[in-house]
Parts: sequence; structure tokens; C-alpha cells
Amino acid sequence: MSRFEPGFRYSPDAASCRGTTSDGVTAMTLPTGSNARPLGARARATKRALRRLAVGTFLLTSLTAACAPRAAVERGGTTTARDRLKLIVENDTFEDLTIYVASPGWRRRIGRVLAASSAVVWIPTAAIGSGLNMQLLARPLASSRTIVSDPFTFVPGETYLWKVGLSRANTYLIQR
Repeated sequence: MSRFEPGFRYSPDAASCRGTTSDGVTAMTLPTGSNARPLGARARATKRALRRLAVGTFLLTSLTAACAPRAAVERGGTTTARDRLKLIVENDTFEDLTIYVASPGWRRRIGRVLAASSAVVWIPTAAIGSGLNMQLLARPLASSRTIVSDPFTFVPGETYLWKVGLSRANTYLIQR
């Protein structure tokens, strides 16, 4: 009897399951006793493992959401014009600029303006504070030079225009 004929039985624990058939051929039989598992036991174990995985994923997602910042909830979910300031950047150079706001000791990237174009950047006052002496920095992407505005104080809710020109004489910042 070969293993491809009907009547041949296979078991993963082959050493304890060897036997002979009525015609004297050695064959393997299914184990009985403590090693035997009903066919559905493996399916039930898999189902339990998947259920545990689903519960664990749900708990992890819930904890992550519970630990998220509540700034938008505390402010009612929306920001007003008084919570941010509007910066219009006119780039008259032939290079793309990355715009930063800086104060002594720190700087923060606030946006990017393409070459020979304008862009509006909304800056949350919570991110930069108000009443501080600030400067705007523009760093061209393909250069190591930095264009710096004159120091000024932001007023929340106001609109500012920063024109970045080809030379220092053509670069200025005004409050609108």
C-alpha cells in the first residue's frame, strides 16, 4: 500500500503511529488518546486567537484616541481670525523659498513659496506666541544664504505682507 492509495493514514507523530495492515504492509494510523484533537479544535483555537487580536487592536486604538491632544475640543473645534495671523509672502526671486518664523533661541517652519509667486500662510498664534519680538527667515532651496526680515512684533488677527526681492533693498515687511 503506498501513501497515495485510499486507506493510508498520515499522522504528524509518525513514530508512535506505525502499524501494519492486514496484508503486512507498514502503515501509519491516526493517534488516539491525549494526542488526538478533533478536527474543529484547531479552528476554534484560531478563532480565539483572532478574537483576542481584534480586542487588543480595539483597546490600543481606544487608548490612542484617549491620549490625543484636546486643543481643538477645548477651543470649540474651530479657530477664529483672532487665534491666528495672516502672512502674505510675495516671492520676487527666481528660487523656491522655505519660510520660517524665528525668535531668539528658536525657529519654526511655516511654509514654502514657489519662485516668482505669492502665497498666503496662516500662522496660529499659539504656535508662536504674541507680543514677542520676531523675525521672518526665507531660505532658498538651492542656496545656503538666508533672507532675514527686520525684527517686529506680531499682533494676533492682523495681516502682514512680506515682499522678498532680488536684493535687500527690495525686501520689506509691512502690516496691512
